[in-house]
Amino acid sequence: MVFGHGLGGNQGQWDPIAAHFAEQFRVVTFDLAGCGDSDPALWSPVRHQSILGYADDLAVLCAELDIRGAHFVGHSMAGMAGLLSAAADPGLFSSLVLICASARYIDEPESGYQGGFSAQEVDSLLEAIESDFSLWAAGFAPLAMQNADRPEFATQFAVSLAQYRPDIGLSGFRAAFTSDFRSVLPRVHTPTLVIQTPDDPAVPLAAAEYLVEHLPDARLEILPAEGHFPHVVAPQRVEAAISRFLDSL
Repeated sequence: MVFGHGLGGNQGQWDPIAAHFAEQFRVVTFDLAGCGDSDPALWSPVRHQSILGYADDLAVLCAELDIRGAHFVGHSMAGMAGLLSAAADPGLFSSLVLICASARYIDEPESGYQGGFSAQEVDSLLEAIESDFSLWAAGFAPLAMQNADRPEFATQFAVSLAQYRPDIGLSGFRAAFTSDFRSVLPRVHTPTLVIQTPDDPAVPLAAAEYLVEHLPDARLEILPAEGHFPHVVAPQRVEAAISRFLDSL
């Protein structure tokens, strides 16, 4: 099993879930370029201006570790990176688990697509990140984590965000929030589980439903958890959902 974390996170967010599945599988976790303990030299302002760059990184990682036919679990942007990798190489993964992932974050009124943000809201978000990344991150952490009764989650995420270079943070969030990979979905025939929380501030339920409706072999599980990081705030529930999915394959 290969686990990819989302923007602002690091591979340590998978520790409880990875330990659980290590009893059955060879488990691989990694830091995205520019995140966590990754080599700063691996991040490229050209390569990583799109999620496609992160998808290529994932394919290279699997090739170097001689991984093929693995189960991939990806949160948010890493989920889309895994999906793009599967589209380019259908045999790379046996299954995909996408946690709070989105093919497009910007609404498209003419088609009725609901991504959760207007174009103006995304522009304002990116302007805030560019203006003062540290200040923005301090406000974004509790919003993304929710669970106000357990502030340690927001604190941990704020620490993780603070490790980002501001230019890398801006580039990553621009790559995610301005992306549109809806056209790729019909090409991905890998069995897919989409895990979504009902009150995700970044990904509305409608965006998760769109993924399931347009992927040829996908199912949706709405997890009773708060925020954009269910694998952090409710790891046992995520473990159970993944296990049910794998057992059904």
